[in-house]
Amino acid sequence: MRALTRVGRAAMTAGMAFLLFAGTATSAHAATGTFRFVSQDGTNGEILDPPNGRCLPIFDGASFIDNDTDTPAFLYRIPGCHVLFDSMEPHTTKSFPTNGGPFFVEFL
Repeated sequence: MRALTRVGRAAMTAGMAFLLFAGTATSAHAATGTFRFVSQDGTNGEILDPPNGRCLPIFDGASFIDNDTDTPAFLYRIPGCHVLFDSMEPHTTKSFPTNGGPFFVEFL
């Protein structure tokens, strides 16, 4: 009976170790796909497989965005990505008025 309890505890410990490892491994991944934008001055830009958790600049702001990734995009006007301006679900597009679009993006 004690041997069975030890086997159960060992299996539970191994399972918990796997879950901890898998949880930390997936939290540092990048979004899959391409985030495209048109700057206020008409310049096209894109970010391929953007990293999660980093505040990335959209130079000159965006008048049009195509979030063709598998991750929501959070849009900001202020550096540091602290005050949310707008968000976009995966595989969506959005237009912004001239001088009214976001300047930073973060994927979470």
